[in-house]
Amino acid sequence: MIGILVIIVMLILLAIAIPIITVLYYNSKISGRCSVCNEEINYSNSKNNVCSKCWAELKKRVVVNKEIYHVNINAKIIYTDRDGEITERKVRMISFFQTTHDYSIKCYCYSKKAGRTFHLSKISNMIDTDTGEEVKLIKDYLFEKARTNI
Repeated sequence: MIGILVIIVMLILLAIAIPIITVLYYNSKISGRCSVCNEEINYSNSKNNVCSKCWAELKKRVVVNKEIYHVNINAKIIYTDRDGEITERKVRMISFFQTTHDYSIKCYCYSKKAGRTFHLSKISNMIDTDTGEEVKLIKDYLFEKARTNI
């Protein structure tokens, strides 16, 4: 009889303890940082560890055309970053592709010593450093280089 009573008390304690432990565990996992902008976020309200602002921006840049165009261009560009800062970058353009509202250009940025993606609409000026040519119609120039790069 006492054994049954002990088992019942233990089951009641487990029934109370398990939800408390679960809540404490998940609450420790709920907050973190956005993998794009590094802002603090609540994971329960986020998509794939990305804050809502960055998620909205990423959704705009869905690839429309699955085709990736390969180029090999050394260039100096004037670029406006997401904070509105105008910077001059020396890059090697590797490839580009169309998104819903723009073209994205995959580059190696010599200034940052890392791979970067630049959005064509944010490039205000481009000089092909191999030829010294100032490029006026950047999209047309990229497509021409992609055709001759085959």
